[in-house]
Order: sequence, then C-alpha cells, then structure tokens
Amino acid sequence: KVWNMLKEKYNPVDVDESAIPDEILTILSEEFPEAEEEDIDIDGIDNTEKPDEPISLEEQIEQAELKISELKQQRINATNRLQDLADKVEALIAKQKSELDLANNNFAQETAKLDNQPKELKLKHKQQIDELKNGNPDKKSLNSLIAELKAKQKAELDALSNTIKLEKQKIKDCKKSFADEQKKELNQLKDANKVEEKNTKAELKLLDKQIPLAEFELQKLTLKGRLQIILNTPEVIERLRSRFIDAEVAKRLDYPIFMAVSERGGKNNSGDYEYMHDENGNFVEDAIGNPEIDQDLVNHAISRDELKAAALRYYQHLHPHTQMGMAAEPSVPYGTPFISDDNLCIAEAFVKFAVEQGFDFWKED
Repeated sequence: KVWNMLKEKYNPVDVDESAIPDEILTILSEEFPEAEEEDIDIDGIDNTEKPDEPISLEEQIEQAELKISELKQQRINATNRLQDLADKVEALIAKQKSELDLANNNFAQETAKLDNQPKELKLKHKQQIDELKNGNPDKKSLNSLIAELKAKQKAELDALSNTIKLEKQKIKDCKKSFADEQKKELNQLKDANKVEEKNTKAELKLLDKQIPLAEFELQKLTLKGRLQIILNTPEVIERLRSRFIDAEVAKRLDYPIFMAVSERGGKNNSGDYEYMHDENGNFVEDAIGNPEIDQDLVNHAISRDELKAAALRYYQHLHPHTQMGMAAEPSVPYGTPFISDDNLCIAEAFVKFAVEQGFDFWKED
C-alpha cells in the first residue's frame, strides 16, 4: 500500500492523508509527533512572541533543498581541496624523479670520465717508453732510463688513482646530498599540507553527517517523505508488521465462549447430597421414585429426545431456509424458539449455545 501511494503521479509533492490506512497513520504519529508550542507567562507579563508569517509547504521544501544543495557543494569543494593537496604531492614526486634521473645521468657521465683517465694515462706512459727506446740505442743506459721512467709513471698513476677516488667520493656525497634535499623538500610540503588536510577531513566528516540529516528533515516535511523514511527503517516496518499480525490474530481469536457457573452443585460443604423439597417439606422424586438432587447442572425433567427436538426446532427458527430432518416430535409448541429460560440448566443452556453457534454435535445419537 505504501509503495503504491509513493508511486502515484498525480501529486509529486505529497500524498493524500485520507488514502493512508489508519495503522500507518498511527505509526507516523508515533515516529513524527507534532511539536507542542508553550507560552510562558512570567510575573503576569505575556512573553509570547508573535509568530512569523507561516510559509507554504513548497517554500519549506525549496529552503530545505537549497540547504542540501549548499551542503553538497561544500562537500565537493572540500573533496577538491583534499585532492589538490594530494596532487601537489604527486606533482612534486614526479618533478623530483625527473630531476633525480637527470642528476644520476650527469653523475654517471662524470664517473665514466674518471674511469677513463687511468686508461689515457697508461697509454701516454706507453708512448713515453716507446719514444725513450727509439731515441737511446745504448741498451745499458736505456734500461736505467726505462726503470726511472716507470717509477715516475707509477707515481703519477697512484696520484691519479687517489684523485679519482676522491672525486668519486665527492660524486657519491653529492648524490646523497641531492636525495636528502629532495626528501626534505617533500617532507616540508607534506607537513605544510597536514593541517589543511586534517581540517578538510574533519569538514568532510561533519558534512557526511549533516547531509543525511538535512535530507531527513526534507523528507519529514511531507507525508510522502515520512512514508519513505518508514519504508527505509526496518525497525518500524517490523513494528507495523507485528501490529498487523496481532490484529489479524485478535480477529480470529474473537469468538464467543460458553461459560457457566453452577450455583447449586448438589452437595453441601460436608460432601453430603442435598435434595429438593416441595412446599410441604417433602422430597421431590423423579420419574422412578428416587429423590431429586438439588442441582442446576441438568434438568432431568427434560428427556434426551425432547431436548434434541427442541434444539432442532430452535435451529429451524434461526435458519428457516435450511432443511433438516426431525429426529423426534418436539414437546414444545410450534413457534417457541427453545426451552424457556426458567427450565434451562447448564447442560440445556450449552445445547442452546451450540445451536446458536452452528455446532452440530447435539444432533448425534
């Protein structure tokens, strides 16, 4: 029923209250009670302020929708700011990577040059020895000169090796310093973003609470919106379902029950039988001469066949268009619905009740 009302096209703003079932209206009044206005009078002075001019439902809806729109725009702006902070970090990381790649390339070129210097020096030394050999045919003096030159070349090569080692250490230190500077720059940016990022996340968290509340307040303005809230609240649906089931069960349990209280049980407090007496104080006897017990459970003056016939006549009186065979001739005149109340005991009253309720056990032999 609720879904059908929400799907109605003739009124996109609200639904007709008269079309809402009473049980659902009850739930609505419980979930959304009307606010009570209180007038406070202090020292006999009327402090009640004149209420503002009431605005129409359409205006209230427009204001609520505007508020929701503003909150959602604030959330978009906050999300964009948060993304901008992340983008700045990503941009710096990309820039630093490019710079580091260029620096590493330069370092590699410098290292390659240093590694090539010993080769060039060795080649130069070889040329010096060849020139010395070609210019000195005297082998004795040549060997001495070569030994002296090699010693000098070794010293030059060792000095160059030490210089290259120092230069490579400088390159290594430069690379580390460059990486440290980049890390420092990145950390400074992240630290600078932390405060704004924290505030923006707090703003988003607050907006994530405010937007559903604003949408809830918008739905509360109309019956249609309140019905939508109910449909989206499992606890309320379960309560409505339970009430419906209880109502249906109550309908099925609402049937008449025969109850009777015996006022004369036939025995006294000592457990002895109590008998009926006539106006002269004599025992009243039954058809076979036994004293009649003073009880109101069954009227022994009415036979089984007479009771059955009276019940049949009563049934025909209540259901004149129903055909049912007569088990015996009734002892009551035609037109009398049943045995008179003065002659009814509990057993006969129960048979009357059974006939009225449509039970048929009284017809069995």
